[in-house]
Amino acid sequence: HRRLRKDNLQQWVQLLSRLFTKNSTSCLIFYDLLFEKHDHGLKLYLLDCPIDDIRYIFEQICEQVLQATYFHVLEKNQQIHEANLNDNHETLIINIDNNLLILMRKFIEQLINLLDKAVVEQVKHSQGYFQLIYSYMKMNKNSIDDLLKLNTFTRLMNFLLGENIGARRWNSGQAKEFGIIHEIIATLVLAGNLTKETSNEQDLQLKNQMEIYFYGKCANRYLKEICYAFQEISPSQLICTVQLMEILSLANLSFS
Repeated sequence: HRRLRKDNLQQWVQLLSRLFTKNSTSCLIFYDLLFEKHDHGLKLYLLDCPIDDIRYIFEQICEQVLQATYFHVLEKNQQIHEANLNDNHETLIINIDNNLLILMRKFIEQLINLLDKAVVEQVKHSQGYFQLIYSYMKMNKNSIDDLLKLNTFTRLMNFLLGENIGARRWNSGQAKEFGIIHEIIATLVLAGNLTKETSNEQDLQLKNQMEIYFYGKCANRYLKEICYAFQEISPSQLICTVQLMEILSLANLSFS
């Protein structure tokens, strides 16, 4: 901690970013070192650490390793694709389930699992945590699919609203920092395309979960939270949330 605070923190991030991008082995080493602490590594540096700079820098480092992981996976996909073309074979859709991809998904799973308890306990330190989820979500379509498969939508709703739908979980001072949570929720819903017809069992389950908060027993509670959000948070931080509200207000009396 002392060494990081003494030196230029941003230079450390830039150095590690170049290293992660240049060499996939460095990404593997990062994941392995983090997982030595089992599921406590992310919690320790993203939530429990009392030093703001350390949490902020660790979030940036995690963001860089996730971006680099996708870079290496896509690069490998391209190499296989070119090899198929050179061999005059038909283009194959290949699912690369290599060790790097497995470790990244383990990382994301542990990250989302923290929502159930650890983030609630350390909500005052949670900005970097939610920023990391947001940054990962924005990387590509695969990252959104990963988050949806991990039930991130429902977990975020549980975090935001709590179990008591008759009372607000967080006070105004806390909730004014939650613009990014509303944006993550809205982006996941928009990507999931709530209005489309589907026969896929997983998509149906997700759609049913979403409808609880938009048309079912939790709709009024969620709508109240959205109204609070627009009072407490700048509209410039709620772009996707506005888009979601426009969609939900169609043929939905409670949101109109």
